[in-house]
Amino acid sequence: GLCQESLRQHQDAMTAYQQALSRYQELHVREWAAKSAFRLGYVAQALKTYPQAIIYYQQAVALCQSWGNRQYHADACYNLGMCHEALQQYKEAIGCYQVALALYQEIADVYWQTRALLALGKMHDHLRQTSQADQCYLKALDPILQLFQKS
Repeated sequence: GLCQESLRQHQDAMTAYQQALSRYQELHVREWAAKSAFRLGYVAQALKTYPQAIIYYQQAVALCQSWGNRQYHADACYNLGMCHEALQQYKEAIGCYQVALALYQEIADVYWQTRALLALGKMHDHLRQTSQADQCYLKALDPILQLFQKS
């Protein structure tokens, strides 16, 4: 799947990831099933087939929860938010970005905390919720300032 994906052979990559997902689920290998579902979502997102990407990312989220990997879980939620955003489903995107943000905070991933806060601000802007957007943008400055204080 990764080879086809890197060669932009998206349909072949989808087929390979779907086969891998089925096999890993049969074998109850949650980690690789989650990674396969995530890659399926990523390829579907690259193809701009957002409803399909949403299904795969939701599957990845469920698998990541049972597997217990918060990084993949956060990344799946973040990408799920991007798909909802692309479909102008801003309230759904906010929910996804909020979950991603909480997970990024748990694992102390400052870079992605900032990205999630900026995405949240953007969604609130789309919904004309200026005060919430401003709060997100201001909170996004905190991790940036932390990075500078550490150096």
